[in-house]
Amino acid sequence: MPKEKLLIINKELKKTNPVYITVDRYVSKIRLSVLAEKLIRAIASNIAEGNCTNLEDISLYTNIETSINTKTFCEIFNYKNDNCFTKLADAREELQYTGFTLPGKCRPTDSLIAKSYVENGNMYFQISSLVLPYYMGKGIDYELINILNFKNVNTFRFYEFLLNKLQDKERIEFILTFEETKTILNLTNKYPKYIDFKSRVLKAILQDINGENFNKENFCNIRLAIETVKNGRKMSGIKFTVTRKNPKVVPVISLNIIKEKLTEQGKQAYNFFQFTSNNGLFEIDSCVREYGEERLIQVYEYVKYQYDNKKIKTSLKAYASNALRKGWCDPELINRLTKKKSQTHQPDNQEMLDAPKEQEPKLQETFNEKIYNKIVSMTPKQQQALFEKTLQNYPDKNAFSYKLLSSKTYEEIINHPGLSNFYIKTLKEQKFVDILMDQF
Repeated sequence: MPKEKLLIINKELKKTNPVYITVDRYVSKIRLSVLAEKLIRAIASNIAEGNCTNLEDISLYTNIETSINTKTFCEIFNYKNDNCFTKLADAREELQYTGFTLPGKCRPTDSLIAKSYVENGNMYFQISSLVLPYYMGKGIDYELINILNFKNVNTFRFYEFLLNKLQDKERIEFILTFEETKTILNLTNKYPKYIDFKSRVLKAILQDINGENFNKENFCNIRLAIETVKNGRKMSGIKFTVTRKNPKVVPVISLNIIKEKLTEQGKQAYNFFQFTSNNGLFEIDSCVREYGEERLIQVYEYVKYQYDNKKIKTSLKAYASNALRKGWCDPELINRLTKKKSQTHQPDNQEMLDAPKEQEPKLQETFNEKIYNKIVSMTPKQQQALFEKTLQNYPDKNAFSYKLLSSKTYEEIINHPGLSNFYIKTLKEQKFVDILMDQF
């Protein structure tokens, strides 16, 4: 049986995603930037939630690929400045050119990331199966929210070391020598004086783990106390006391919970902005929380009206993003639309209900509308056959467009304005329009 080359793991990045502690991560000699350390743990949380629970299965693959939405990552880790994407590009390059050496080996096994690229707002990472011990472990874990506020690169390694010492206990105390502590932090050749090490390293770690300020709560799940141990006037070691904090509730409402509570009309509006605008899911959720479902639907109806009447001067994607962010809607327009819908004649039999809707007469039919009308004029069996043939003939099964289309049913795609436009765009880009016109 030939080996598969790539195992694809698709998971949604959330603050509550677990990150498993790996010995290889906190004993390695690798030193990275803070952003690269956060990116590593976001990747690890995807793998922890993915299909890698059985290590025996990994031998079938040469690489594992996972993806992270760029905007979601920035929102979770509170990167709101304009150069966040540039910094992430630097961090991905940093991981791609940093070699990982397995314990007991003298040469790097592979780079931390075998390959990385960006497509449709998502960062894709391919990881060699040989480097998995750096990302994936079993047993002790924590959640991404616990490390959100870490600003010092030394904190990540030491935090995982402390959790591994704590195990399932509520409180532990232990003593390390000055040199042992520096070795754990990979700082053996730095800070020869303890006073400098304490002020520049230990103080920053304490602030990351314990610190709270008036506008940002610290969700780290432990508290740390450090005490200098002396033998007479001479320092003999450092005493560390680790106490487990009571678990805190994540203040951000789950993305799925918000969407699940919407009506069918609300879900239609939600899906429209998710697939047709530049907005991240957190922005759509914020609109629902702040203005309510009714306002979300009104903004959707407003954007749809403007688009259908060709009043949008910019791209639909940019216009929809601004409309949601600024809450654009026209109450009078919504009232007219509601009144028009209520006056629409309802068919008497189910057969007419299932028939394709008539398109409103327009001066000139666009090419996209011609394709759409051609599709909906087919029989349901022909429509399904075209969809399946499109997926079968897709040239790149790892492309975002293929993953999106294959994850939905045909009915979900053709009945959703954003997804149907995406489907038609894919047909044109991949020249599947020829299949449509020639065979159907």
